[in-house]
Amino acid sequence: MIKSTIFLFIGAFAVLAGEPMPPKPATTASRPAPQTPITNATPATVSLDDFKLVGEFHDENATFMLTANARVEDNKGATLDLISGKLALTEVNSNPRWRIRADQNKYVLVFDKAGKFPIRIKFNVAVTQHEGWKSVSFQMAAGALQSTTLKGLAADTQFDFPGAARPERKGDDFVTFLPTDGAVKLSWKEARPAAEGKLFYATEMLSQITVSPGLMRQTDLLDFKVMQGELSRVVLLLRGDGEVTRVQGEQVLAWKLEAIQANAGWWCVSINRKKISSRSRCNCRRRWAPSRKTSKPFGCVRSRRPGSPACSES
Repeated sequence: MIKSTIFLFIGAFAVLAGEPMPPKPATTASRPAPQTPITNATPATVSLDDFKLVGEFHDENATFMLTANARVEDNKGATLDLISGKLALTEVNSNPRWRIRADQNKYVLVFDKAGKFPIRIKFNVAVTQHEGWKSVSFQMAAGALQSTTLKGLAADTQFDFPGAARPERKGDDFVTFLPTDGAVKLSWKEARPAAEGKLFYATEMLSQITVSPGLMRQTDLLDFKVMQGELSRVVLLLRGDGEVTRVQGEQVLAWKLEAIQANAGWWCVSINRKKISSRSRCNCRRRWAPSRKTSKPFGCVRSRRPGSPACSES
């Protein structure tokens, strides 16, 4: 009874004196916070070493051959989503320690235990076309530096391969590396050959004729301007028994006379093909003995391409 009275008296005295009550010690501050162990949510139990994918391209489909070594780290085995997409397996190497399973448009590798297993799989993928581009699309297992070889494509092929390395020409094939996520969305098209435009040109000829007793000379300046196409040969019609003495011009490669019939012939002048849209000139000289039958100078100026038939007189 005496102890209780003393305790109440001391408490009342503290309140009357206006002194604050001491705070309660925090019991939870001294307790250490529980730590969550750090774990890998998706451990990499299967990896593909020596990965190599070779594609052979055709008009309507593409054939791929995959070779790799699968390394399994878990002693209880593991699975790996290898390929998915619109494709069809055509060849799989047999091994009693692993198998492949089809599951909702994808193919899964199933391993029963740890180890290193050689993989060789061949499959076909449909080729789609849109606005001149051909495309294949499928999904491979993710990985780094997955070497890929593309066969059966022309050297001037254009590519659209998002996320992958730019295909480089090596020999008759192209070599690239898949994106790290394994997504294969490859599009390609062959470059269109440069079409030769239709020949369009203009020609002017200035003639100077000098007549002397028993002899007539004719000098002609031919001016060719090519605006489109390729002018490689010019054919001039000559009349009478004359003689061509000189043909000059920076772009003249050769000239010759081709007799067609009596008192007539074709005179052919070749023009340099490398300068197809510039102006060229040639200076032609001819002399002959004038008579009633040979009083007419040059007739027509015609152009010929290699392999075309000779033009006829009009």
